[in-house]
Amino acid sequence: MTRFLTLRAVVATALLAAGAPAATISFTGAFDFDNDVALQSFTVPVDGVVHLISLGGSGGVNADAATIPSGGFDTVLTLYSAAGDFIDFNDDGATVALDPLTGLPVDAELELFLVAGDYQFAVTQYDNYPVGDLISGFLYDFDSNFTAFSGCPAGEFCDFDGNDRSREWAVDLTLPEAMTAIPEPGALPLLAAGLAATAWLRRRPGHSR
Repeated sequence: MTRFLTLRAVVATALLAAGAPAATISFTGAFDFDNDVALQSFTVPVDGVVHLISLGGSGGVNADAATIPSGGFDTVLTLYSAAGDFIDFNDDGATVALDPLTGLPVDAELELFLVAGDYQFAVTQYDNYPVGDLISGFLYDFDSNFTAFSGCPAGEFCDFDGNDRSREWAVDLTLPEAMTAIPEPGALPLLAAGLAATAWLRRRPGHSR
């Protein structure tokens, strides 16, 4: 049966809940079984492009400036609404370096426009794909050792070449930032006139502050 794990965020998500401007948040974790699912809720503060990318397979440096070693399992990322409605998923599409061990792409990436609101994403191992909406689960919900067919000694985390992979994964989530309000062009002359009037009053003889 699928175990839903709690993701560990390097940057506190309390800022998101408060509606503060956000940039990139780094998540890391480790699976115990190959059919584990790490599920994380998040808030998009304003309409805009949201970017999700995994780093655990090929390795690299995450947004928290932490070095992520290569060798993690082949990651699948799935995006859902707050209610669990399926939105999109990706496997092996990340624009990061290729896995140095196999020379293959093993990390996932999603980039799409989302309206402000609450969402959630799931991390799974290839090829534990989503069946549909979150309530429908994933392909190998009831198979706790579906990767054993690859012939790896560990039997849980491995690739098609028979290389053992680590249990660790890493994901960076980038959210659109709230923009500071800028006066419309038609309002600028009025603003300038108001500032000029204030300056004139301050220069008048006998004008008290």
